[in-house]
Amino acid sequence: MRRIGLILPANDLAIDATLRGVIEHRHAGADWRLRRHESALRQRADLDEFLAWRPDGLLCLDRIGEGVVEHLGLPWVRLRAGTGPLVSFDEQRIGAAAAEHLADRGLRRLGVLDTGITGGWETPRSEGFAAACAARGVLAERVLATTSAGIGSAVVAWVRSAPGSCGLFTLNDWYGSLILDHCGDAGLDVPGRLAVVGADDIETWCETAAVPLSSVRVPHRAAARLACGVLDRLLDGEPRPLAPVRLPPLGVTVRASSALAAVDDPVLAAALGCIATRAARGSGVAEVVAAAGVGRRALEQRFRARLGRSILQTIHRARIDHALTLLAEGRLDVPAVARRSGFGDASRFTAACRRHTGATPSALRRLGRGG
Repeated sequence: MRRIGLILPANDLAIDATLRGVIEHRHAGADWRLRRHESALRQRADLDEFLAWRPDGLLCLDRIGEGVVEHLGLPWVRLRAGTGPLVSFDEQRIGAAAAEHLADRGLRRLGVLDTGITGGWETPRSEGFAAACAARGVLAERVLATTSAGIGSAVVAWVRSAPGSCGLFTLNDWYGSLILDHCGDAGLDVPGRLAVVGADDIETWCETAAVPLSSVRVPHRAAARLACGVLDRLLDGEPRPLAPVRLPPLGVTVRASSALAAVDDPVLAAALGCIATRAARGSGVAEVVAAAGVGRRALEQRFRARLGRSILQTIHRARIDHALTLLAEGRLDVPAVARRSGFGDASRFTAACRRHTGATPSALRRLGRGG
């Protein structure tokens, strides 16, 4: 039996999903005895009592123990961020998914929370968001709030600094939930005045927010399983992997905080409503034009000006979003997902999925079933 130490922070929302992934690895046949240690591990002395248990290997979450565990002479793997053997996420794609989600709701004023923290997952998520906004012809505004106490007032002030509807990416679900509390206290209409999207999709946290929080799905359980596999291979004497494993996000779980298209153009709103309800059933550009009640050329101009993409591109995006939700649920095989998302056949769906996510539908389905 291998004795595996889990080095975990005490206040990370993703711990439950991470531990579920570890449990699944053990249930799959790993002969592991586990012990958790919750500490900042800034010094070797923090770990001495734990080391008296004589673990064979360590699994560390995020940057906990960085600069300490590297010198213990034990096999170890890190999850999320930091140095060493690493299983992580494509944080830039997570930020990009949030930007695409908000832009697809017709919003042209988009912001991203800036906590002043650098060097971790926050920076690439913010960079991915800004890059995806720029690709749509939108400048991502940074909403600076360097303390938890100041986040709510900073967001409210940003929303009120200009007229019209806007969208905000909060980096994770903890910040998102906190911001929604403050929006409620300030009387801001969510999602009419402000659409909000978080990341990590911690269901218990998102569903208990003041307004249920939309969130980018991040496969924490799948990442934990992969990290456990890497650790087992290190314990078997295999060499350390040369490059980190980075898992893509699995789309966005849409909840009330961004469920409505905040569009003040009734023609565009009608077109987007048609896409939302009919795109997955195979409806095309002609049906969207008919629902909008204007000519195709005029509608294309509206789409380009407000969404930064064509009608057809918007339909394809809606189909991909629907497909990612079905893949994350894991109940249908890939051909069935292709049919139910309006792609018709699996080969077209696979090509579209690769373009959009960088991964195959089969790979995303495997991640989603344990994400």
